[in-house]
Amino acid sequence: MPIIKTPVQVAPFVEVLGVDGTVDFLLAFGGAELAFSKSPRETSKLSQHVGHDKAKLLGVAAARLPTRIPLQKRWIAQVLDAQGLSRADIARRMRVQDKTVRRYLKGEYAPTSEERQRPFDDRQPRLI
Repeated sequence: MPIIKTPVQVAPFVEVLGVDGTVDFLLAFGGAELAFSKSPRETSKLSQHVGHDKAKLLGVAAARLPTRIPLQKRWIAQVLDAQGLSRADIARRMRVQDKTVRRYLKGEYAPTSEERQRPFDDRQPRLI
């Protein structure tokens, strides 16, 4: 399996959950806020997903964790690709299109909103 650089945003999760556990965690909780507790309930979604002991460890590491869980789709695609999953399987697992997975793996990023804006055309008069 090739070495994939772990992004800083997910490094604390990898320390507690491992790479595979972090991928599953990010796919389940990524993009939303999540509160970590040093004494989580066994019935919490976090405890049910990662296990009660690891939920406690995440609570201890909470000072280093973001409150909004990062998505890190490019990193997840790279990890799943290194595990030997096909592009179609990665796309299904990540709930994205296969061409998006190819873009992630090639290192291409989606354009930002500023990049998507058309340049000013001076042939058209300003309305404001």
